[in-house]
Amino acid sequence: MVLGLKSKDHANPSEEDGNAAQLQSDVDNLQNELKESEKAGGKVHTFDPNEDPHSKKKSAVKSSNAPETPKKATDGAALDLDDSDSTAVDATTTLDDAAKATTQAAEQGDAKEDEISAATSKTEDDDIPGKIPPWYKVGHKMSLTALTTNLNDDVELNKLATRFFGRWYMNSGVLILSMSLTILIGKFNMGVGWVLLVLAGASTYYNTHMKRLKRNIKDDISRELSINRLESQNESAEWVNSFLDRFWLIYEPVLSATIVSSVDQVLSQNTPGFLDSIRMTQFTLGNKAPDIEYVKTWPSAGDGLIQMDWRVAFKPSDKSNITPNEAKKQVNPKIVLAVRVGKGVVGKALPILLEDMNFSGYMRIKFTLDKDFPFMKLVSVSFLERPKFDYVLKPIGGDTFGFDVGNIPGLSAFITGQVHANMGPMMYHPNEFTLNIKEILAGTPMDAAVGVIKVNINSARHLTTSKFGGGKPDPYVSFTIGSKIDLDRTTTIQNTSDPTWNETKYLLLTNLNDMLIMNVMDFNDHRKDSDIGLASFDLSTLIEERQSHDSNAKVIYDGKQHGTLDYGIHFYPTLEPKKDEEGNIIPPPDLPSGVVRVNITQAQDLNNSGNGLLKGQLSPYAVLRVGKKQIHRTQTMKGTRNPNWGNSKEYLVKNKDKSMVTIEVFDDKDFGNNSSLGFVTISLKDLLTAKERAIDWFSLSHAKSGRIKIEATFKPIDFDN
Repeated sequence: MVLGLKSKDHANPSEEDGNAAQLQSDVDNLQNELKESEKAGGKVHTFDPNEDPHSKKKSAVKSSNAPETPKKATDGAALDLDDSDSTAVDATTTLDDAAKATTQAAEQGDAKEDEISAATSKTEDDDIPGKIPPWYKVGHKMSLTALTTNLNDDVELNKLATRFFGRWYMNSGVLILSMSLTILIGKFNMGVGWVLLVLAGASTYYNTHMKRLKRNIKDDISRELSINRLESQNESAEWVNSFLDRFWLIYEPVLSATIVSSVDQVLSQNTPGFLDSIRMTQFTLGNKAPDIEYVKTWPSAGDGLIQMDWRVAFKPSDKSNITPNEAKKQVNPKIVLAVRVGKGVVGKALPILLEDMNFSGYMRIKFTLDKDFPFMKLVSVSFLERPKFDYVLKPIGGDTFGFDVGNIPGLSAFITGQVHANMGPMMYHPNEFTLNIKEILAGTPMDAAVGVIKVNINSARHLTTSKFGGGKPDPYVSFTIGSKIDLDRTTTIQNTSDPTWNETKYLLLTNLNDMLIMNVMDFNDHRKDSDIGLASFDLSTLIEERQSHDSNAKVIYDGKQHGTLDYGIHFYPTLEPKKDEEGNIIPPPDLPSGVVRVNITQAQDLNNSGNGLLKGQLSPYAVLRVGKKQIHRTQTMKGTRNPNWGNSKEYLVKNKDKSMVTIEVFDDKDFGNNSSLGFVTISLKDLLTAKERAIDWFSLSHAKSGRIKIEATFKPIDFDN
């Protein structure tokens, strides 16, 4: 693990020599810590959803430092570290070359239109015309703040309306004033006209006050009645359904095209080895929109939270509420998959048909509001009851001779049970499926790292287990965070109930809402390892206190204590930009080390080196190397010259200014060696600059044709703090 070093941008000239010596000392110390951690078996792990379990296991076995357990390895993937020398690899492209490739892709409609001009030149940011000055007070809250800040602390002008208007003493004061003025008029013999003028003023005040009183009473009664009605009655959503009926005809083709683009790539990367390809040849959701049967709103859900229960249904095959003329034009949902068996011209595509899909469910939707744009931070969805769905699936024969598998006894119930079993833990109440709308609109990946935790596993005491054949356990500790199981583990200590590890592990975190589970296991040579117990740590506590230590954590199994575990945790967050009081963005400090995220999006016009029957049948995949070390491989896309991987990889970098990144594309051959389709080598510094200039297409070197779309982001981490 290479830790972040403080920037010396602000050092005085007289301190340069001292800072340089201190910098070199810090680097040497950190490299020694790395070596000691590697000797102790320490590894840094990341959460990469794109790697298959076999690749993870293979990587873990290869890098394992536990000679006592050579046959077993974790399913986690090591978070790689780039500490290579920049002179070890030469760059094959420059920013000017990448600008030309981006312009070429934009001209062909494969990149954003605004990338053409942005790719060729970099302009400085100008002042935004019409920007609201910071001293303007906009909105009710800022207006109240402006009123209170200009007064003494003991006077609140924004409360004058409720303190001095409409009270008993205000009414009494008006009566007393009217009588006093009438007495003065009589005493000075001013005439009846003045008396009428005083009475007119008092009458106007009274009428105005009574109108406001009646209006407020009416509004309060209506508000309370509406709240009670919302909590006890359901609301119709016919106006929404009327809008959806017309909007669906426009939006459905766009939605279907988006689904096809995404699902087709998933099908391609998950094609079994005995099949040539799986492609979606037809997809439509029909021309009948989903219906919202009714909505129930919960006004007392809390401040900043909107909670509603929706009864929704998608029944496009139901013709009970449409006219005969509309029924003639009815288009039902239909999905056709072409499963191709064989290679090249000797292959045969078999159609699989899925149609007449129906769905109904009762879901709870929560909107968490935010003060900044887009003013909605989270959207949470959960089903309050199991949804009902129906379909017709014909795996053989297609539309003409197909047989619905739902007619097979027990198969339909089995499929339904599997769907509920997978959806239940994800979005059946009380579980919720949550989307961070603010991060999505900002372009922030949902699985982006928020920091690194350093876990020190020191020792365990008094471990007890029912070991087969008797004897003491062979303990080790494995780590689980959320759904990421067996991310890493310590070495195995043979035949002891009081092991001492003194090992350090580094793990990337994508959020602080999960639990860190430290599983204490008993290693077995020829059978499954047995559980001794587990100790858990709530990662959300790191928000307030970034360091924690527990020398007497209970190891629990089946509700009973089976020993204690001594561990320590330190959290190093990624440094994000901040806003000052005037709304100006303050960038994070420029540190050399941090987390790099490389996105390998897609490639185009790859050169076909095949011949004969297999010509044109590319199955490309890409690998990512830092320096000369390969740290990531994308999935293989079968039968395409324009793969869309949509892959990303995060790793730690020691010095971003000296790091080199290489992306190489290969053709995955079923028989024979995989052939290279070209590669790109570029410095990380140039790759980060390219993102700022909207350059994301790079021509492949050592290839007749082809370009690849990649980009990188960097988040500094201060390991000294």
